[in-house]
Amino acid sequence: MKVNFLIFCDQANFDENNKLNINGIFDQIQANGFPALRERMSIVAQLDLPAGDFTEFLKVKKSNWEIRTSDITFNKTSPGQHNIIHNIENMLLLEPGYYEVEIFVNGNKVENSGPNKFSVVQT
Repeated sequence: MKVNFLIFCDQANFDENNKLNINGIFDQIQANGFPALRERMSIVAQLDLPAGDFTEFLKVKKSNWEIRTSDITFNKTSPGQHNIIHNIENMLLLEPGYYEVEIFVNGNKVENSGPNKFSVVQT
């Protein structure tokens, strides 16, 4: 199991042909002050997985703070890539700095060799 990529964006969805649509990719959020409220964002993950049944969730972490998304369960009949969208609403950003994202599959943290964080800066 591995994470091929994580993308932070304003919105993501799957169309009627199951194509992944991603809008407003970013790696930084600007805030006027803290705490700041991010009304909506999506985190898109592509995983390489074997065949089987899976439960996936992610955590967004900063210092002693974290949020955990709801579980997404799915079945893969053959090994390969699987795209997952986490839509997050009303995320409270307590302070500036880097916010790290960790992905868990079947309760185990999946290592990611690529970018796994976004920054929050005060404007």
